[in-house]
Amino acid sequence: APDDAGTAPDDAGTATHDTGAVPKIFGAIAEIINDELLNGPHQVMTALLALIGGIILVVEGKRVFDWFICLALGYVLGVLVMNSVGDMWNLGHSSQLRRLIGWEVGIIGFYAAYKGLAGMNIFAGVLLGFGFTFSLQHIL
Repeated sequence: APDDAGTAPDDAGTATHDTGAVPKIFGAIAEIINDELLNGPHQVMTALLALIGGIILVVEGKRVFDWFICLALGYVLGVLVMNSVGDMWNLGHSSQLRRLIGWEVGIIGFYAAYKGLAGMNIFAGVLLGFGFTFSLQHIL
């Protein structure tokens, strides 16, 4: 029988996750953003930041995209390594060593992505194409 979290044990005794919870989470996030944009006290600041961000993207779009790819890769690598090191060495979430190693790997990953931007652009294009075709799969 399912428990309160929407999971039920399978034959092996492990929990299977309810896939209906993910759209509910995204719906709640979208509702919060929509409420902030329509009724929030910071509408002028939000519009100003959107204007500045749009101008920067129009003027320096390629450079911003390249930096975004490098930062995203560095961030993902840093988080993955922090979690792996924490698990392997039994370090807590507040461990300074765990954070230091995560930052080091993240910076190295950022630098490697920056030096190989041509390959990273191809990889990002492949990911965007995969996401686009995956989202259109039910239409075709």
